[in-house]
Amino acid sequence: MPTDHLWTCDCGEMQIRADLTRAARVVCYCRDCRAMARHLDHEALLNAAGGIEAVQTLPERLHFIRGKDRIACVNMTGRDRLRWYAGCCKTPLGTTLQSRFIPYISVLSTGFEAVDALGPVQAHVNRRHARARIDGDTGSTKRMLAGMALRAITSFATLGPWRSPFRQRDGSPVARVHHLSDTERARAYDPPAES
Repeated sequence: MPTDHLWTCDCGEMQIRADLTRAARVVCYCRDCRAMARHLDHEALLNAAGGIEAVQTLPERLHFIRGKDRIACVNMTGRDRLRWYAGCCKTPLGTTLQSRFIPYISVLSTGFEAVDALGPVQAHVNRRHARARIDGDTGSTKRMLAGMALRAITSFATLGPWRSPFRQRDGSPVARVHHLSDTERARAYDPPAES
């Protein structure tokens, strides 16, 4: 399987080359991922059970070809996750943690040219929040977490946390973090009931 993949936002203004060596393809059903898709007007990315597909890798393995100046960031809950997106067209890009010392990014799969080339889905995570029963092979969350830990060790061995394209030299985010207002949060987490 090729390890280099091209990620492009909806309007094409942002392009990223991603080295997905030892990456893990997952589907997440958490409320925060769903709320992020709603907040950015990208609910179409959700599957029928409310899950969103992503690839877990290391931030330093993403290299902007163009559009880094378009990057935007939102914190949905005030907790530790930063949600990155293309400010030009609001395409969700991925999720990192606030600390640079936990090297991790979950990149949304839909921006990649050939999703099937990313390999099989390794785990369906946060299934308790799914809107429907997840049938079939749900993969192994333990194996996914072990892979995350192994990638983090590799990252520190190569000083990866200091090479993230999402961090300034001092470790702060490269874009101003927008914290949702109470109104925005209510709209994202509690959408009107479908009639």
